[in-house]
Amino acid sequence: MITLPASDDEKLRQILKLETGQFSEEELEIALIVVPDLFDPAPFFCGRQLPVESGVLDLFGLVGKRPFRYGFHVDPDVVWGDSFPTVYELKARKIRREHIAQVLDYALAISEMSAEDMTWHLVRYSGGDGTGIGRIWDPKGLKKLIQDAWGHYKFTSRVVVGTGYDASVVRLAEHAEVELYTVSELCRGWRERRSGQPNLLD
Repeated sequence: MITLPASDDEKLRQILKLETGQFSEEELEIALIVVPDLFDPAPFFCGRQLPVESGVLDLFGLVGKRPFRYGFHVDPDVVWGDSFPTVYELKARKIRREHIAQVLDYALAISEMSAEDMTWHLVRYSGGDGTGIGRIWDPKGLKKLIQDAWGHYKFTSRVVVGTGYDASVVRLAEHAEVELYTVSELCRGWRERRSGQPNLLD
């Protein structure tokens, strides 16, 4: 059972687990939900194991330049329209070329949905005991965010997280506009950003 917002102790426990290098894809998924600020800026995760036409994507979130209020009531005064729908593919191993294609397929499936269809898809599949993804109580606010994000052109950000990658995968990812992260990079960045907060690092 995932209880959010997580305590500092629980966040650190998740980080320490990742830093051992011994984790499953499900454990990586849980860690990102518990500690979304492993990414900078931290995403607002509103979908987990979300079915789309091309498969089941690991995580779906909205990423903006400003922080989201914790919780699942989307307040338009708190969450701004400069947010991008983002799909996350997670691997507990080295990232390969086929993983780039996988996340592109998911992003294409998302971008082919209207803002209204995407909103109700998230409402239908979000929430549930133990998922760490709460129910969406403000579909109108979420719909407005997606409409604003897709106002000029439909772009869905793509992220793949794994334990490593080689130069050929980096070149392919750059060409396909896919962001790559290793788990160790995320953990190191999280610690660096919190170096002035010893309660999270003791």
